[in-house]
Amino acid sequence: MKITPPTNNPTSRRRTKVIVVALILISIAGLAWLLTRTREPSYNGKPFTLWLEEYSQKNRSGTLTEENRQSMKVLGQMGPKAVPIIVRAVEKNDSPMINKYRETWPKLPGLLKKVLPEPKPEAFFVSDAHTTFLHFVTPDFAANAVPQLIQLPRSHNPAVREVALQCLLSFKSMYPHSFPDKDLLSISISGLKDSSALARAISASLISAIGPAASNAVPALITTLQGSEAYRKGGTVDCRSVAACALGRIGPAAASSLPALTNLLTSTNVYLRIEVASAVWRITSDEHQALPILISDIPTLDSTNFKMLDKYKKYNAIICLAEMGPRATNALPMLLNELTNSKNDAFILAPITNALKAIDPAAAAKAGVK
Repeated sequence: MKITPPTNNPTSRRRTKVIVVALILISIAGLAWLLTRTREPSYNGKPFTLWLEEYSQKNRSGTLTEENRQSMKVLGQMGPKAVPIIVRAVEKNDSPMINKYRETWPKLPGLLKKVLPEPKPEAFFVSDAHTTFLHFVTPDFAANAVPQLIQLPRSHNPAVREVALQCLLSFKSMYPHSFPDKDLLSISISGLKDSSALARAISASLISAIGPAASNAVPALITTLQGSEAYRKGGTVDCRSVAACALGRIGPAAASSLPALTNLLTSTNVYLRIEVASAVWRITSDEHQALPILISDIPTLDSTNFKMLDKYKKYNAIICLAEMGPRATNALPMLLNELTNSKNDAFILAPITNALKAIDPAAAAKAGVK
């Protein structure tokens, strides 16, 4: 039997590589086609996944029709049976396979572009899926959908995991007793190890919602505190500051995280610095490290609606000062100045007035705080 040795011809190797890539892409395109062609529930002859895409796009542009609204009403009436339909819409638009195909297609030779279909742009985002779930949510829907959502963080698709965790966080906030904290804690600890920075951030928020009972999550939160914030689709996700917040919500039981936290008190990231300072206070009940940072950083945050993350970080930091009570006396000049800051709306003024009353009732009364 004659065995042909591997070729050393660069042209031949390049041709072989192109053929292999083409076969892989054809397989991906075929799988994507099968995914879109599988029969699914429909309304007025159109699959619900297409209605979801159309509704989300038109909702963003302000061009919704009555038929769009009616399609969502019918989908909502399906109750928990709507969950797999929404998940399917996510998978059709945002999966590792489809995203890789979108990334690769523009780089293909012209001949392959004639053979392979041009990928469609993403039309239904993780945020759209979350908004859709909130549009349908009722106590009954939450209770019946949770068993399905609890399974989804095991998905191989990071977008599906992100949607599931975001919905569980929202349901936990709206209906605190819709599922046991022990189940939520297990899911959240696993989520802190997720490859997606967004999934890690949401998992840390879930742990914040559980509070002191989540002490088993401390090691995973420390890892998140020290990990990457790079998002799979570009940009960054603020997951380290959320992890710091969660450690603070756990309180003294998170004492093992103090070395990692104190190392970050000099971070150049103001969000991280504020949450770390607040966490150190909540774990130790010692204001000496946290108070100077909060006093200097709170005024730097923009509390207008154009900077919503700034606004929420500012809100939470002021609440931390209120927790310190009279020990935060050095913060009075800053808080009194914030009281007259025209950029601060009722959302920010409420914790400011509460903090002033908690720190120095006489000074608060003198400033006209009732």
